[in-house]
Amino acid sequence: MRLPLQVTFRGMSPSERITSEIRRHTLKLARFHDRILGCHVSVEAFHQQGAHETDYRVRIDLTAPGNGVVVERYSSEILDFKNVQLFIMIGQVFEDAERQLEDFIRRSRVRLKIHGPTRHAHVLRIFPEAGYGFLETADGREVYFHRNSVPGGGFERLRTGAEVTFEEMLGDKEPRVCTVRPFGRHALY
Repeated sequence: MRLPLQVTFRGMSPSERITSEIRRHTLKLARFHDRILGCHVSVEAFHQQGAHETDYRVRIDLTAPGNGVVVERYSSEILDFKNVQLFIMIGQVFEDAERQLEDFIRRSRVRLKIHGPTRHAHVLRIFPEAGYGFLETADGREVYFHRNSVPGGGFERLRTGAEVTFEEMLGDKEPRVCTVRPFGRHALY
């Protein structure tokens, strides 16, 4: 995948050497996370009057579906920043971006709903006032379901003994019902 990259220099002349280093790190990120849509890196130099040192700021803005990652680092945040090389700092800020992407991917996987196959069951008990009920599966398990698991307001029309199909998803501790649908034309009535 070819990642759209934009490099901006402020307070300093554009450098092909710095751009190449940024491109190298960006390609590594693109191999690590293939859904990155864009990357903007800005390198800024702050020249202090009367001083021989230059402070730098490197900022990375990554765009990915569902999230953006922004990482920036100032040379003054690094110990002995007077002797810091800009190339080392660029490497460090890309390492920070990689860690943030890893965290984002980890959180995304946890939120991902993993649906199981559609199964058949019968409504075992239903408590309309409380808004929940229990299904009896083909293998004899009792499975809890909530009013919100029945799409289209069908919960109020469900009756004990009605045949339904249901889907389970992985919950925090055990599988949970995520969708209950009547089976057949007359299942709700």
